[in-house]
Amino acid sequence: FTPGPHRMSDEVLRVLIRKMLALDLPVTQFAWQGGEPMLMGLEFFQRAVAYQMEFGRGGRRVSNALQTNGLLIDEAWAEFLAKYKFLLGVSLDGPADVHNRHRGEGSFQKVLAGTKVLERHGVEYNILATVNRTTQSQGRRIYQWFREQGFRYLQFIPIVETDEAGRPLPFAVTPEGYGEFMCEVFDAWRAE
Repeated sequence: FTPGPHRMSDEVLRVLIRKMLALDLPVTQFAWQGGEPMLMGLEFFQRAVAYQMEFGRGGRRVSNALQTNGLLIDEAWAEFLAKYKFLLGVSLDGPADVHNRHRGEGSFQKVLAGTKVLERHGVEYNILATVNRTTQSQGRRIYQWFREQGFRYLQFIPIVETDEAGRPLPFAVTPEGYGEFMCEVFDAWRAE
C-alpha cells in the first residue's frame, strides 16, 4: 500500500475499456463509484467516453452510471453527462438537518443546487438516501420531503457498519428500524 491519492492511470483506463468492450455483451455497462468519482475530473470522463467510442463496435450499446455526493456538479459536468446520457445516483439523505448531520454543514445546499443543474440539462438521476440510527424513525417525513422537492426516483440504503468484533456501531440502523423506515415510506407512497 502506497499512501497518497490513488487514481486510475490513463493506461489502465484505456486497457479496462478496451477489454470490457471486447466482451460479447448485449450492453456494456460502466459503473463509476467508490469514494467520489467526480474527483477524477471531467477530463478523465471525457477520455473514458472517447475510449468507449474508439473501442466500441457498430451497434454495441454502452451505458455509464456514476454515483456522486453531488458537490461538484456544475454546468460543464451537466452538459457532458446529458450529452453522453450518464445515469447519476446523487447522495442526498433528506432535508438539511438530516443531510448535514453526517455529510457536513453546508453540503445540503450544494447538493440541492447540483440537482437543479442536472434538471436544467435533462440529466437522468436518482436520489440515494442513507438510513441510519438517527433517521430510522423518520421514514414518512423524509419520503414526504423528497416528494415535495419533486424527486421521483428514490433509493434508501441501510447503513450497517460493525466494529472488529462484528458488533453494530452506534450509528448503524437496526434491522427493526430499517423495516419501520421502509414501512413508513411504503405507506406514504401508497397513500399518494
